Amino acid sequence: MEPPGYWDDWERLDESLVDSMVCALCSAMYVAVREYATHGQEVVLDTVLNNRHARRLLVEKLADLPAYLVGVHCDPSELTRREAMRESREIGLAATQVEWIHKPMHYDFQVETTEKKPEEVAAELSSWFMAKPANTAFARFAAQLNAANPSIERTCSGGLRPSTHAAPFER
Repeated sequence: MEPPGYWDDWERLDESLVDSMVCALCSAMYVAVREYATHGQEVVLDTVLNNRHARRLLVEKLADLPAYLVGVHCDPSELTRREAMRESREIGLAATQVEWIHKPMHYDFQVETTEKKPEEVAAELSSWFMAKPANTAFARFAAQLNAANPSIERTCSGGLRPSTHAAPFER
């Protein structure tokens, strides 16, 4: 989803530039999801909310839609095994995220995937969704974000100016 080279050497970049990069990417992604959804398309957004901006933007851009937050869980050793099977993955990244990624979250539904085939997980999700559950996680998550830090300005209001981050796109 990111342009080639988007995250090259991000560890060396100024934290505010990295925040702007996250904001630009998440804003674009969530606005695209919103557009699809408001035009009658069913959308599944598979993402890791590993940044305060990503979390707040998710709430700001999508909370008023009939949307659900689903937690997908997996044992760290299985995550590492799956990463090794895919060339595009940093081995061990998912396992490091397990400790903290779900802690600040509220979900409408959660699924454990460690020992299940994708078809089993899909059937479980489909069965849950067909029961027309209430979507309450966004409201709970928004309240938690606002209570935790009500002084955070609306995230990423300015975004990136095109000239600010042009170099990595020129390959």
